[in-house]
Amino acid sequence: MLNDILLVEQIDRLTRLSNSDWLTLKKQIEHIEHHELRIVSLDIPTSWQVLSDKEPSQNDPITRAVISAINNMLMDLMAAMSYKDWLSRQQWQKQGIERARQEGKYRGKQADHERHQKVIYYRSVKKLSIQDTAQATGYSASQVCRIQKLYFVNNEKTMLSTFNKLLESGKSNV
Repeated sequence: MLNDILLVEQIDRLTRLSNSDWLTLKKQIEHIEHHELRIVSLDIPTSWQVLSDKEPSQNDPITRAVISAINNMLMDLMAAMSYKDWLSRQQWQKQGIERARQEGKYRGKQADHERHQKVIYYRSVKKLSIQDTAQATGYSASQVCRIQKLYFVNNEKTMLSTFNKLLESGKSNV
């Protein structure tokens, strides 16, 4: 029988998994074809017993089953509480952002126009591919496409004229 141990500092680290991923992990914890995965968490002292082969309770199947049931119950309980707390914090954050937007205090992350200019330059003047542009600017390929779409209205001439206007205005650092 194989015994794998997943060591975590706190159970709440695992609760950031989606519900389906958590259930998949829970299935792995249960016995599946002679393969057993156990979670050892610093915040669940009873889970530590798995690490000690010299523990007398490890040889007794009844005690082992009871400890396993207690550990599973504690993990489920702590995971549910942590997940609920995580959802609450997400909701509070959304409410705070919405309130700040209504008061005009929150505008979100602002675009980096200097890097946008580089994307336009690499795509329209240097004729680099999307991947090469992404690599040169530090953006992902999908972000390069989104930036290009912002400035590229009808055709490449429009994008080039937009770039030229940026150059003429003195805002370009390319």
